[in-house]
Amino acid sequence: DENDQMISSLFGNQEKRGSVIFMDAYPENIPDLHVDIMNPHYGEYYSDDKNKIPPADYLDPTPIKFLTVQKGTVFIFRSLVRNDVADLADEVKKAYVRALTEEGIGAKTSLGYGLFTDLSYEEAACVTEFEKEEKIRKQKEEMEARAKAEQERLASMTEDEKMLERINKLGKEGSEISAVLNECLSGDFDRSVYQALKERLIDFGEWKPYGSKQKKAKMRKRKAEIEAKIEGK
Repeated sequence: DENDQMISSLFGNQEKRGSVIFMDAYPENIPDLHVDIMNPHYGEYYSDDKNKIPPADYLDPTPIKFLTVQKGTVFIFRSLVRNDVADLADEVKKAYVRALTEEGIGAKTSLGYGLFTDLSYEEAACVTEFEKEEKIRKQKEEMEARAKAEQERLASMTEDEKMLERINKLGKEGSEISAVLNECLSGDFDRSVYQALKERLIDFGEWKPYGSKQKKAKMRKRKAEIEAKIEGK
């Protein structure tokens, strides 16, 4: 049934391991221990293999001392839960609540020992720190992988392809345009590169000369150089 499936999911079975690791529980501080006594009255009856001794009050009780922890002692229960299983953490919390507040842990639970109240949930500092470091590590790996892939991509490209990509990615930043213009005019690229540069300048309104007399002259010169490159001169 559903409960059996949940138990198998938490603790595992013969076919697969569980999804939760339950770690040792321990008191938050050194606990105060006390001695308590239980008195089994019918020890001889229970140990009689021949069934000749009836359980009766004439049998002597056998006091047995055992240690208890002072009421109010804070205990820490830890578990590691797979984060790829939906709602698993909530189910584990429910299991803790039932085990600690209804069932009890340790000996003599039928008499009320081992029950807990005032449960609280806290993420362990080491787990939080690990998750933070793991996130940073993965981000670093992803950045390095992207950088490596970009290097390999660029290494496989021709100089013409690289320049065409730069031209296509150009924005309206003046210094960026000037840098590409200088490289193109001082270099020897394919005609398609200069044609793409011309079209980009037209898009930005930087092809037709405008402005002061000096600026117009400079733009005419640049325009003529690009046209010459397109024509293969």
